[in-house]
Amino acid sequence: MIRFVEPVSALMECALAEFPSLSTKVVLVSGMAEAEGAWGQTWWPDESGELHPEWEDGITALVQIDAGAPYHAMPDILAHELAHVVAGPDGGHGDVFADAYLRIHAAFCRAHGEEPTAEMLAELHELIECARTGRAFGTEPAPAPVLMSAENPDGWKLEKLLTQLMEELLAKTKKIANDVRPAARIVHRNNLRIIQHFHQAVTLQCESMSALATVAPDPGPEGTPRIGVPDATPPASPTMPGAPAIPCLCLSEQDAAGCVCNTDERALRAWAYNGHAIPMTGEQRAWCAYQVRSCGDATDQPDSFDDHTDEQLARAVLSGWQDFACDKGLL
Repeated sequence: MIRFVEPVSALMECALAEFPSLSTKVVLVSGMAEAEGAWGQTWWPDESGELHPEWEDGITALVQIDAGAPYHAMPDILAHELAHVVAGPDGGHGDVFADAYLRIHAAFCRAHGEEPTAEMLAELHELIECARTGRAFGTEPAPAPVLMSAENPDGWKLEKLLTQLMEELLAKTKKIANDVRPAARIVHRNNLRIIQHFHQAVTLQCESMSALATVAPDPGPEGTPRIGVPDATPPASPTMPGAPAIPCLCLSEQDAAGCVCNTDERALRAWAYNGHAIPMTGEQRAWCAYQVRSCGDATDQPDSFDDHTDEQLARAVLSGWQDFACDKGLL
């Protein structure tokens, strides 16, 4: 006699015992991991009511599992997707999902005469956290930000953090001041050097703060930055907003039909070489500034194009486009 205890069916029975209202179809598919980067997916009817081709009457969700998934991982993949079914289409990896995922795994353990161990629960909680954050399982979480910023308004100001580090390191250094052993003397000497570097960093930061104060008062971490390159933000439109319709300037009037310049380039040539009478709008100038910055090395560009005339700005765009095309071997 051969008796094979098949874990996938056992897990589905455990899930159904925990959540009797589950009504789900589970199918194996090929190539999903390669195409979608996932071993499992759960489908619901979309907003228009359109159903997946594998859909059947009477189910509330459709689960797909990649047939190429490692066999030992199948129970966990299925538990994950069934927890999504319990949480619903808007549940994501939230608390309802996490509770269902843990309950299904716990029931699966008990069906095999075991209780979930602390190590297993810790691993499951890490898997939930990885699902929420996108972190790969088994890797260290990304360190939390330390410095104050718009994304971390409760963080440290750099000068205060440096001062705090100096004070703490100085306190530690005082504790070994009377230790004459060689290792202690090396640590004592290096600590004093580190404190000196911290002090120099505080001095530099204070200089930066003084420079910023000449621009505007401190707006706080969530205020408008006092420095930066606002015109480096990509414009909403890939084409020049409101570009005027200008006749071709690179060919004679008879040959203009063969011109390959688009509306943007014709307008820029008019501003650059023909003294176009209508000035650029602020939106058009911002678009031009972004074009220049996206084509060249930022270290060779001015902090702002505010002092550029329309003619200079249009020429800068055309020159940037030409340099970019040459770099890519297009000219």
